[in-house]
Amino acid sequence: MIKWFAFLPVGLVSLWFFLMLAFSIRIAEGFHARISDLQWILNAYTITMVVLLVLAGRIGDMVRRDRYFVFGMGIFVFGSFLCAQSWNVGSLIVFRILQAVGGAILSGNTLAIVTELFPPGERGTVMGLNAILVASSFALGPIIGGWLTTHLSWHWVFYINIPVGIFSMILSTLLLPPLGAKERVQMDIAGTILLAIGLGSLTLGIIEGQNWGWRSQKTLACFAISIPYLMTFAVRELRCEHPLLDLSLFRIRNFLVCVLSMSIIFLGVSADFL
Repeated sequence: MIKWFAFLPVGLVSLWFFLMLAFSIRIAEGFHARISDLQWILNAYTITMVVLLVLAGRIGDMVRRDRYFVFGMGIFVFGSFLCAQSWNVGSLIVFRILQAVGGAILSGNTLAIVTELFPPGERGTVMGLNAILVASSFALGPIIGGWLTTHLSWHWVFYINIPVGIFSMILSTLLLPPLGAKERVQMDIAGTILLAIGLGSLTLGIIEGQNWGWRSQKTLACFAISIPYLMTFAVRELRCEHPLLDLSLFRIRNFLVCVLSMSIIFLGVSADFL
């Protein structure tokens, strides 16, 4: 029973994470921003998350994950406060990047905490519950975010993160047991740089391809840059003694099918908000 109470802060993050899905119009009115500016408010968060997600999860294996989770939540809450205080579009984009750093730590360690809290026989139930909370957040996020921006202001889409985040930090501190480091090894700095450039370029090309044109030089350049970097990263990880990402996991059929399924699901859900 204590383990299920310990799941509360993790589940709260899953339910709350997609609240900020309906605030672009109000920001445009407040800052007299262009459509391209609004896109980068979202894109800055997405690209930062993509670049840092694997690294954040890897660091979680090397430190006390419970404290790391609280630390990530603190960054996310602080970034949310700064976003609400933004004075122009440029400052909001910068603060969204900071917010995404905390988001990467939270996303990269949520399910890892679940696997440490629960034995194999109970993990399916917990992950199913977590999936329900994530799906609920996609449904509730635009509704709550739309209500806040309509009746208050777009600032409250960020302000509401502060009490929820602080509450989650308190629950995490009180309920999560000590989750010691799994291993302490040398960080693969070269692999981190290769992955960041490769994934960052690929994500930028996918995001901006519809605006630039899929055959434009900028879009093709993003894809052309990403491919060799990602291939070099894969070769390095296969040879590295302490890889950033253990590619041998993809030889496990269930793991591979699960990753592909989740990718398709999130692509479909994300496309619904475009």
